[in-house]
Order: sequence, then C-alpha cells, then structure tokens
Amino acid sequence: MENIFRPATNVHAPRFGDGAPVILLHGSASGSSQWRSMVGCLEGRFKVMTPDLPGYGKSASRVAMRGLTMEEIARAVLPVIEREGRPAHLVGHSFGGAVALKLASMFPGHVNSLTLIEPAAFSLIADQMNQLPFMRAVRSSRLALAEGDAWNSMRLFIDFWNGDGAWNRTSHGLRQRLAAMAGRVQRDIEAVVSDRFTEQDAAGVACPTLVLTGEDSPPDMGRIVAALEATIPFLRTEVIPGAGHMAPLTDPHVVDPMVGGFIAKVEFGWQGLSIAA
Repeated sequence: MENIFRPATNVHAPRFGDGAPVILLHGSASGSSQWRSMVGCLEGRFKVMTPDLPGYGKSASRVAMRGLTMEEIARAVLPVIEREGRPAHLVGHSFGGAVALKLASMFPGHVNSLTLIEPAAFSLIADQMNQLPFMRAVRSSRLALAEGDAWNSMRLFIDFWNGDGAWNRTSHGLRQRLAAMAGRVQRDIEAVVSDRFTEQDAAGVACPTLVLTGEDSPPDMGRIVAALEATIPFLRTEVIPGAGHMAPLTDPHVVDPMVGGFIAKVEFGWQGLSIAA
C-alpha cells in the first residue's frame, strides 16, 4: 500500500493493487475504512484508491474546518485522478455519491465510469426540497446541534437514513464517535443542499453510470433516482433486495461483485454487455 499526498489536494488517499484506477468515495460521518470489503474484492484487478474526504480521517488536519462547497470538495479529489494519467472509475456512497456525481459533471474527461450507491444528491431535486422528509430531519438535527445536543443531532440523522430506532440499536461507543462528527455532518449537508446542481449538469455526465439503491431505503431516494434516470444518458439502476442506505456495509456480498462486474465490463466494452456480475 502506498499513501498519496500532494499538498495541493489536502486529501489522504491510500491505494491498493494495480490496474485501471478506481476511486471509492465514502459517505458522511464515515471514512475510507468503510471500503475494506470492496477493496478486497477489487484490488486483484484494479488500482483502488480510498480517499478520506476533506475533514475526515487523515485528511481532517489538512483542511480548514470551515464548510466547503461541493465544487471545492470535487476539486480536492481531482488530483488523485490526475496523478494516474488516465480517467478513473468513480464509486461513491451517500454523500460520497453526491461528490462523485459533481466531479463527473465538472470533469467528464477524467471519469471512465460512475457508480452511485444511495447518492445523497439532493441538490438535483431542489424544487422538491422543502417537502422532503430529509429536510424535516435536517432542520431538527440542526436545531439540536445549535442547542449543544450533538447526540440528538446525530440520532435524527441516523434514524432518517436507517429507520426509527437505528441510533438506539448501535453500540454506545459508536454513538459517541458519531456524535463527535455532528458538526462535520452538518457542513456536508449544507454543501449538498446549497449546491447549484441542475438537470443540465447531470446531463453532462457522459460516462456509463450505475446507480445502486436499497429496497428499504428512505422514499426520498426514489426521487433522486428518478431525476438521475431522466437526465444521465448512459445510466442503469439496480435495487438491492432487503437492503437499506448502508448497503455497502450491510450487504457487501451483493454490492461488491456488482460494482466490480460493472467496472470490469466498462473496461472491456460495456455497451454490448449486461451489467450483472
């Protein structure tokens, strides 16, 4: 394993294996370690990079703790691709999916394929935002944090994505770690909801795109997927039976080979092949 660090990027990005470059972008309140299973699945065929997004993991000390825009976050990841000297396959989960989508629309020549797993691309449905359960959860979560209650702020966030009671079902230690990231999560949410990402931007994604969602994901995800299906030209959607928002962690036996199969088939001429692994 080799660590990639260029001062201009402020991003720590370990890499594994050799071959066509694949970049995995983690979700909010997470880090590059969420990809252990997928790295194990892919590193025998590809060069896999797992950046800690700005403000997380080993990238946390390399950025100002102010909120960053989606464009700034995408530009922070871009040099990791540029180092490879060829387009990369981008995979993003949740907030990382929104970052991957932004990057692919801004720099289409740098992206060979795009895999969005439960993408939190709420800016794409900005016209519906005020009616979404997501925004009700966001407002309540922000209020709790403003009152100094990071624990309850994160409870509202976790329960929105994973169902009522999900927070209480986690270990006390995990809840403590998540509560410590409440401020960072709110900055991620602000970046997503304030981003000016339109249907025209999404239509600029010119690469093969796979969207994976969980059968038990919040209904808001269906609105995002519908918007993606209406705008991205070369897109395929798949639903993971019985899975929720955290499918890469709860169902890696399904998600990992699907992602690996899709990337491999893009490498060998995707148009004439089924996406299924």
